[in-house]
Amino acid sequence: MGKTNTSQALLVAVADPVLHPEAMHIAAATGRPIIDSTSPQDLARHFTRVSAVLIDAEMATLIASGPPRPRRERVFLLGSDPGPIDWQCAMGVHAEQALLLPAQAPELLAALGRENSSTGGGGGGVCIRRPLYRSPTPRNRTRTPMPSSSCKKKLLSYKIHLFVIA
Repeated sequence: MGKTNTSQALLVAVADPVLHPEAMHIAAATGRPIIDSTSPQDLARHFTRVSAVLIDAEMATLIASGPPRPRRERVFLLGSDPGPIDWQCAMGVHAEQALLLPAQAPELLAALGRENSSTGGGGGGVCIRRPLYRSPTPRNRTRTPMPSSSCKKKLLSYKIHLFVIA
């Protein structure tokens, strides 16, 4: 049999017995090889070599308390729906996103589906996007009709994202 290409593999480090099947299902849907382990030795060996890391709070705490590791992109902290997400844990492991499964499975699949960006370290941070809708400022003095209040509420919603600083 051929050797697994770890540069395209996904590392699933999920100790939670309820969350583990969900994480494995999503990892399998990507079509990439999967390295499934909760062993500290396997985590140390594969953490920087794989395409992405799916990790839960228990394993993230283990990584954060261990010897320092280089920061990496594409670390996804997973939690069980209905939550809440441990944001301090997410920041401690420099997670790109923190997601609740199965509710946010489509977002995780979309993030895993994008191409790997250049390798390099980065730090975690939280970004709050500007409103998705801005009222147009007319050049002439005619009045511009505003959207209905229900539409306006939807359009003025904010989104919070984790990001990695290169």
